[in-house]
Amino acid sequence: FVGMSTVQKISMIEHFSSSTCFPCVFTNKSMDTLTQNNTGKYTYVKYPMNGPAPGDPYYYAECGTRRSYYNVNNVPTLFLDGKNSADLISQEKMDISYNTPSFFDIRGSFTLNDSTITVIADFMPYINIKNMRAYVTVNEKTTTKNIGINGETEFHHIFMKMLGNINGIETSFEAGNYQRFEFTYNMSDTNMEEINDLEVAVWVQNYDSKEMYNSSFLHEYS
Repeated sequence: FVGMSTVQKISMIEHFSSSTCFPCVFTNKSMDTLTQNNTGKYTYVKYPMNGPAPGDPYYYAECGTRRSYYNVNNVPTLFLDGKNSADLISQEKMDISYNTPSFFDIRGSFTLNDSTITVIADFMPYINIKNMRAYVTVNEKTTTKNIGINGETEFHHIFMKMLGNINGIETSFEAGNYQRFEFTYNMSDTNMEEINDLEVAVWVQNYDSKEMYNSSFLHEYS
């Protein structure tokens, strides 16, 4: 395909972890440093897992579905743009990801009202491409009530809910024609700790090849 235009690529990090995993402590510290050094260059979702026993208290079956999609067998495991990075993402890999041109612009916003979140996500493609999946997750930026046995007292970008479909929203894109997805969800059905501490991560991915085309955190509107 020949693209109409290119936009800035935002790196997509998916992190499988658990508050009962001792090796996860080092990986979490490493990722804290990496994200601090790459502000505005990444989107991040951390999936709490149900092992090692007794498992993270914030584990959801949806997290298990995502684990099965990537065939993750242990934690910590990190994925950058849909590619397995084991337990570490280097600055070099982040630079390569961020400097790769993208043909998808992703924008949107979310609003909060009591315990309800409303999300608008817009996808603007600059290529024609079929059989894609759009993903929208609600995360909590910092959690403290899922403390386990590994000594950590707070956790970041913790997955709370996949909006639309845990396996992604099936769609095809036509260059120059944007698609909008809208969602409303009552977050009291999740492990949310603070309504004002939520973030929304969005990305577009080829489900079969796992290739990631672009991602974004959405803006909060008050």
